[in-house]
Amino acid sequence: MTEDDPIDPLSIDRLLQVGGQNLVNKMVGVFLKNGPKRLASAQQGMKNNDLSKIEHAVHSLKSSAGNYGAHALATLAGDIEEQVNNGHTEGLETQLQQLTLLYKKVENRLRMLLQEE
Repeated sequence: MTEDDPIDPLSIDRLLQVGGQNLVNKMVGVFLKNGPKRLASAQQGMKNNDLSKIEHAVHSLKSSAGNYGAHALATLAGDIEEQVNNGHTEGLETQLQQLTLLYKKVENRLRMLLQEE
């Protein structure tokens, strides 16, 4: 993984070894389908001051991102989750914007991986 590549290729290689390209394609497809929903849910939670909704959304995103070696995305989602769990909302909107931007980088890279098969 380089600074420009938001995905750790070793994580993808491990998934390929476990279940082959078909499994990777299915898992990436689910991630790409659900990721925008999770981000929208977190943003909705922010608008409604619903910390529980934010926590649930970023927790799911954190777990999924870890599967693909999207370490920076998983870490940021985890940081937001911890912040929300502690009841801290200062800077939360900015962090959610950063999370969205980072997700887009991961999404683009995963789409490229699917095309490379």
